[in-house]
Amino acid sequence: MYYLLLVYSICCMSNVEILDCFDLTQTCDLCINAVKFSGCLKLALPRIVIIACHIVVCMISSNNENVTEEQKQNAVNDMTALTENAEKEAAAELLLESKGFTDAVVSITDGSVDVVLPSDRAPKLWAVGGAIQPDGSAVVSVVLQGRGIVCGGSFTLTYDQSLSVQAEPSGTCQINAEPGKLRASFASATPVADQVSLLKLTIQNAVPGAIDLSNAIFRDDSGSRIAAADVRPTTLSYTTSAAAFAGTLRADTSAGQTQYLLDVDVSDMRAGTPEARTEFTCLLALYDSDGLMEGLSVQKIAASDTGVNELTLTASASKTPAYAKVFLLSDASAGLPLCGALQAALEHR
Repeated sequence: MYYLLLVYSICCMSNVEILDCFDLTQTCDLCINAVKFSGCLKLALPRIVIIACHIVVCMISSNNENVTEEQKQNAVNDMTALTENAEKEAAAELLLESKGFTDAVVSITDGSVDVVLPSDRAPKLWAVGGAIQPDGSAVVSVVLQGRGIVCGGSFTLTYDQSLSVQAEPSGTCQINAEPGKLRASFASATPVADQVSLLKLTIQNAVPGAIDLSNAIFRDDSGSRIAAADVRPTTLSYTTSAAAFAGTLRADTSAGQTQYLLDVDVSDMRAGTPEARTEFTCLLALYDSDGLMEGLSVQKIAASDTGVNELTLTASASKTPAYAKVFLLSDASAGLPLCGALQAALEHR
C-alpha cells in the first residue's frame, strides 16, 4: 500500500499526516493542488517536493521491496526534523516582528540560520552584459533582485533570431527556447535575496541589437502576484560599455539643508568577461531652467561582482534646479564615457 506523508501549514510547516493514497476522500484534493502549483523545487532528499504554498509531500511505499523499514523510518525522521526547524523558524519570525522587522523570513538549514528582510525597493530583473568581444562573442546574464519577497515567477527574453545562443539556466530556473526567444520560469522554497543569477547566455557571432526583457511576473510565498516590479534590459554593442537608467530628481531636507538625490541603475555590459569593470565614476550635474549649472558632485563607485549597481547620487545647488544630468565615466582622470548622458527632471510635489 502507498501512503502520502503530508506536512502542511499556513505560515510554516507545523503538522504531519499520513494519508492513504487509495482513500480518495483524503487525497483527491491534494492531487488537484499539486497540479495547480506546478512551479516547485525538488530538494536533495528523495521523493520530497516543496511547492509554492509550503506543502511538502513525500510518498512512502510500504510494499516496495527496495525500501527497508529503516529507510522508511529515516524518511519520517527527516520530515519530523523539517517540522521542528519550521517551528523554530516561525518563532524567530514572530520575535523579529515584535522588534519591528515585519515580513522577515528565517531559514534554518544544517545548523545555520539565514534571515531575509524585505526591502522598501521594488524587485528588479536585470539583463546584464552584452559588450561584444574582439572574437565576436558576448555574455548576457539575467539577475534577479528579489528584495526578500520574491519566491518565483517568469519572464521572456527576446533577441535577434539569427544569433547563435547557448543558454545555461541556474538550478532554480527552467527555460523553453524558441528562435529568438527564451521563456523562463523560476521558483525558490524561500524568498530570494538580492542579486541572484537565474540565467546565462553565451552568444557567438554577436551583432549589435537589443536584448529585451518582457512579461516579467513575480510571485510571493503565498503565490500572489507582486504588483511593483522593474525590468532592466541591455543591448549587444561594440562601443557602449554600460547600460544606465535614471529615476526622478528629488529634494531632501531631512538633514537641515536641501540636498538633491537621484537614483541611478547601472549595469556593466562587460560583466562576465575578463574586462569586467571594478569601478567607475559618476558625475551628477544640476541645471536651472536656462541650462546653467547650479551644482555638481563627483562620486567614485566600486562596481559589484554581478555587474548590477544601484546608486543614489547626491548634490547640492545654489538655487532650486530644474533638471539633472548624469555622466558615467571610466574614471575621473581619463573621463571616457561609458554611455550617453542621462537626464532627469525635478520631482514636483
